[in-house]
Amino acid sequence: MTAKTVPITGSVLGWAREEAGLSRLDLAERVARPVGDIEAWEAGAGRPTKGQFTKLVEALKRPSAVFFLPEPPASASMPTALRRAPGLGGHRIGPEEALQIRWARRLQEITSWVLEDSGREPAALERRGLQTNPADLAEDIRRISDIPPEEQLAWPNLSTAFRTWRSYLKGQNMKEND
Repeated sequence: MTAKTVPITGSVLGWAREEAGLSRLDLAERVARPVGDIEAWEAGAGRPTKGQFTKLVEALKRPSAVFFLPEPPASASMPTALRRAPGLGGHRIGPEEALQIRWARRLQEITSWVLEDSGREPAALERRGLQTNPADLAEDIRRISDIPPEEQLAWPNLSTAFRTWRSYLKGQNMKEND
């Protein structure tokens, strides 16, 4: 009995792999397949079985429907691969970092939709250039927010930090709309 294959779009698979910060070898290891299979699937010269497709979806952390798009989705304004922290030079974005960047992009999009639907303007945040010293920027934000470093360091986890900064920004937005 021949295994049923899944008709994915090879270019979408390649896009999802790159967006996830994985090489073909990385993906092949995660789905327990030879690199040649990944290359063939991306080239459209082969198709994964249902079981292999399930592993691809899990490894790339994408909805299964994405792989049936006729072409890769439009990219974000700045490709994940171009994001570099100052001083990290040739650091390559890893899979976990890429996942967090995608998560942040989704939050930005959802927030934008909610603000647009409610007729409210986003909180006005001062923009800084790439030449800005991060320590100076952090000091400015601390001064403006009245959230001292000691308090930030005492936060027990990222959720607390997120909720505190969100409350601060929400308060800033309320002040501007008064």
